This record gives sequence, C-alpha cells and structure tokens, in this order.
Amino acid sequence: MRKVLKWIGIILGVVIGLLLIAVAAVYGISTYRFNRIYDVQWKAVEIPTDQASIEYGKHIAPSAAVWPTMVMIWQVRSNSKT
Repeated sequence: MRKVLKWIGIILGVVIGLLLIAVAAVYGISTYRFNRIYDVQWKAVEIPTDQASIEYGKHIAPSAAVWPTMVMIWQVRSNSKT
C-alpha cells in the first residue's frame, strides 16, 4: 500500500510540474506576442470635397446611422419568436 501511495504521489507531482511548465510557457509566449511593436507606414487619406461627393455622403450617412438600430430590432424580433 505504501508503494502505491508513493507512486501516486510521484505521478501527481510530475503532472502538476508539467502543468506549471505549460502555464509558464503559454504566459511567456502570449506576453511576447502582446508586447510586439509593429512599424506602420502612415499615408494620407484623400478626402474629396467636390459637390458630387458631398451629396453622396448626405445620401449614405442617414442609412449608415440607422443600420445598427435596424439590426438590433431584427435580433430582438427573431429572438422573441423562438
């Protein structure tokens, strides 16, 4: 009985040790990836100021503002039917 408990303790210690090593490895890798710094090349965005673009923007802006509300209403209605 004593030998069985000894082997169970050894196996349990090895499993716990391997788990600690795995957690430390995942932590180290994720910290390394999270702290990476990327070199981004910025470029200027050209904003059109002609009358046709302004009118198109006036046409698009109201529908873009209403769309999230419509999606929420659709989700509420589809969830209430189930």
